[in-house]
Amino acid sequence: MAILIVEDEKKLVDILRIALKGERYSVEVAYDGEEGLAKAMKNDYSLILLDIMLPKKDGLAICRELRAREIHTPIIILTARGSEEDRVAGLNAGADDYLIKPFGLNELFARIRAVLRRRKTSNPIPKTAIDAGSGTTSARPTLELPSQFWLSFQAPGGTPTPIFQELLNSA
Repeated sequence: MAILIVEDEKKLVDILRIALKGERYSVEVAYDGEEGLAKAMKNDYSLILLDIMLPKKDGLAICRELRAREIHTPIIILTARGSEEDRVAGLNAGADDYLIKPFGLNELFARIRAVLRRRKTSNPIPKTAIDAGSGTTSARPTLELPSQFWLSFQAPGGTPTPIFQELLNSA
């Protein structure tokens, strides 16, 4: 599993790199926000460890831009900014977790495992386009629904029509 560290404190980066490699993660580093954003957009990482106060581009802007570009790599913010307002801003920007410096490596490892576990168990439903006139779809995800499950479909200008599981399965 590859982790990107976006952090300008070289001593902290060295400690994190050694510790993470000891936990069998591969590690890449960016020392400023622009380099971090470029790497995050170009490469596929399992996780990003992101500082907020970075040269060239701050971590919150990076986080918002990645989410706006539909890049859903888990992000843990590592920062000295620890007020409630800062933590809320980081999570609202799209971070999955927020850890205040100084922190212990055991807590960081536990948070990494938790974020990766959540990512592994989440299974987003693919987007499907339905043509209301013909009833055809552009993609066909398989959904397992309870027998009593039903949806309400409303064509533009029409009235809601219930769609039962049997109809979904027979389509």
